[in-house]
Amino acid sequence: MYHELKLLAAVGAGGAIGAIARFAVGRVCDQFWETGFPIATFAVNVVGSFAMGIFSYWLTTQSNSEVLRAFVAVGALGAFTTFSTFSLDVVNLYKDEMLLETAIYVTMSVCLSIIALIVGLTTAKHFLN
Repeated sequence: MYHELKLLAAVGAGGAIGAIARFAVGRVCDQFWETGFPIATFAVNVVGSFAMGIFSYWLTTQSNSEVLRAFVAVGALGAFTTFSTFSLDVVNLYKDEMLLETAIYVTMSVCLSIIALIVGLTTAKHFLN
């Protein structure tokens, strides 16, 4: 039980840091780029995926700390961007030579997430107007 509480605390603390960092990136991008392109989301997805690559390699070669993994990968990077976790999942499936599963995961994740957002918008519009 104590170990589970440590993991929850690590995720929460990391999540707070990641969420604040994502918010800060958005604010900075809004001040310097006035385009319709979602530069902040693009930036956190790329930077988060890069950081996840470095961290996951380090974690598997230098440390096996479940608490540190919970803090950085699930908490901080998870709140900064879930795209980093998605990227890691895709690479791991590919490395395991699960090519069909990789293609299905990528296609279904992107397509169903967009469809789910559209359904959510439509549902809210219907029920909240």
